[in-house]
This record gives sequence, C-alpha cells and structure tokens, in this order.
Amino acid sequence: MGLTSFIIGIVSLILAFLPFTHFASILPAIIGFILGITDLAYSRKKEEYKRGFAISGVVLCTIALAFSVIWTVLFVVAIT
Repeated sequence: MGLTSFIIGIVSLILAFLPFTHFASILPAIIGFILGITDLAYSRKKEEYKRGFAISGVVLCTIALAFSVIWTVLFVVAIT
C-alpha cells in the first residue's frame, strides 16, 4: 500500500500543476493519503516493515492536495 500511495502521490502532484486538471487531482490525492496512513498504521505492528514509501506517499499526497485546493480556490475567485 505504501508503494501505491507513492505512485498515486506522484500522479496527483503532476495533475495538480497541469492547467485545468487540478480538479481531477483532488480525489486521487485523498485516496493516496488514506492508503499511506493505513500503511503507516500497519507498519507500527511489524518491526521489520519498511515505511519509506508510505511516508513519502503521504507527503506527496498532502502537497498535491494543498496545491489542488489552492489552485481550485484561485480559479473560482478569478471566475467570479
């Protein structure tokens, strides 16, 4: 799940910076964030489990979600 969160985070971050696709990056960023948090919670139970992809996936999804929300708000303000 950590690798999936990382890949979704990269895709969401790319979509967040492309014009007129920042709307489409909100849902994958939320899904990737949930997957990363779930994997981090699972990794606490196992000591030998590697957490690098889960942490970086959560960070990437958080950044993508923040940029998507900012661009969406700026876009809506610019239209009105």
